[in-house]
Amino acid sequence: MNNVSIQLGNLTWPDRSFLPRAVDISQDLFVVVLGFVGDPSSNYTPCAYLLSRSGSNFTVHDTWMYMPPTATSWQASLTNWDADIYLAKHDMSVSINDAKSQVLLGIQITNTIILLDISRTTLKFILPSQSLSNGKAIGMGKAVGWLNNNVTVILVNTYSLSYIWSASQVFTYYVGVNNSFATKSIIPNAQQTLAPEFGPILISLVVTKSGIVIMLDSKGDIYILLPSPPGTFADSSTKLVSSFLPCIGGSYNSQYDIQPCSLCPQGSSTNGSTGQTSCVSCESDAFCPLGSAFGNISSSSLLLTSVNQARAYPLSPKSVRFDNILMENMFVISASSSHRCVALSPFFWSLIIMALGIVIVFVMIVLKYCVPHPQGKKTHQQIKRFFVHIDLVGEGELWIGGIVSFAILFLCISAYVFSGAYYRRYPIENSSGNLAFGCHPTLTNAQFSSGLMSLMIPPNDDELPIFELLDTQSFTLNIDFVNTLFACTDVSVTQIKDKKLPMPISSCTESNGSLSLSVLLPSHGIHLQFLLVGINTIGGIRLALQGPGTA
Repeated sequence: MNNVSIQLGNLTWPDRSFLPRAVDISQDLFVVVLGFVGDPSSNYTPCAYLLSRSGSNFTVHDTWMYMPPTATSWQASLTNWDADIYLAKHDMSVSINDAKSQVLLGIQITNTIILLDISRTTLKFILPSQSLSNGKAIGMGKAVGWLNNNVTVILVNTYSLSYIWSASQVFTYYVGVNNSFATKSIIPNAQQTLAPEFGPILISLVVTKSGIVIMLDSKGDIYILLPSPPGTFADSSTKLVSSFLPCIGGSYNSQYDIQPCSLCPQGSSTNGSTGQTSCVSCESDAFCPLGSAFGNISSSSLLLTSVNQARAYPLSPKSVRFDNILMENMFVISASSSHRCVALSPFFWSLIIMALGIVIVFVMIVLKYCVPHPQGKKTHQQIKRFFVHIDLVGEGELWIGGIVSFAILFLCISAYVFSGAYYRRYPIENSSGNLAFGCHPTLTNAQFSSGLMSLMIPPNDDELPIFELLDTQSFTLNIDFVNTLFACTDVSVTQIKDKKLPMPISSCTESNGSLSLSVLLPSHGIHLQFLLVGINTIGGIRLALQGPGTA
């Protein structure tokens, strides 16, 4: 057990009005004392002295005086006229960082912490200082300490200016480049809640060299927060002394300290494991938001696909007569027509047939007048006889009518096919796909008119059955929790009315790092609360309403 050594010395303060409130001593025996200087008839100002010890004598080497952020800030109006008597609101704190020759000052009356560098060669404060304030209140810096060379621990109480308590928190800050402060964690948090027997008003804390934080509450109880090994976090919900719990899925801890586990950055995960010291990269096409527990859930998964059953209000066709619609879709080709429209046009293919007919006419002329061989005459007669037999235009009088008949026959077949396809697009429910035969793929065989009306107008007798059907329609709420370690046993559902009413879960499944559940809704207007027990992360949530239907 270490012995406590009491050493007395002689010291005369440069300002005889100095009222010491806090002190800390470094390993090489330089001392920083923080207090007030001033006069109760005017005001008291926070002041710090840098001392060295030689034998029984203390020598003051430098002085630091508090300056408010601006002349118009709320701190500038403080007089601290009653600082010459002990009041808790005037408590201060000091902690020296030997490794980096820095001193941290906590001045809770100004709701500010001050970080000063110290020159060991000249024993002077190095200005300017770095400060951090917590708004217009009292309490920041009630106690300060160093967790390691770069991380500070600050007791941040929140008191009103009349010193009425409202909150107590323990902040840890990382001191970076240019002595900037970056928040690392705040205790209590989702992972680290205070034990029910301890707190909630904290009045002091001490940080040991080994990183142990000892906290004192207003009832005189103490709580010891022990550093946790990598892959775990310090569970402060237990009595008197913290224990260790593994990091939840989607989080990690790589250091031996009191910090909670950190969430895996976007694009990385713990692959469904807990108690990890680092995160691994997700698969290339995986859904991996911040704090992902799994890294193999595809971004194209059905759970991540939105289903929208709403349709844009359709437009009525410009033509309402069938003969006009038939002519527009069979015989109209314009310069702006698409390649698909031209390729599907019956008129275009009729022109192709007529072009082939012209070629046949040219061949017939050659066979009759330019080929003296008898076989040419015979072939000419056979072709002529074929076209005479199929001539529908001149009833066999002209053989060239057979070529025209081919084009007419093709047009008739095309008209029949188009008419059948157009007929099958009635009613509108049958028009889900594009029209495969026609220039306009979205052509509909229906007329549309808006039935919108004011909600204040009651439905008439003809419309009332539809409204009654809608009112009696039952719905099932489907919820998917994607990329999570929550299980079905962790979820409960309650209906919020005058009081909370438990609701049964119709179905619940766990698959590939996702949780899917269904709840039958008792009414259309309802307030639900989903309670998930635990602190696991959730990558995404998908909601859907489903109603029964008949074929």
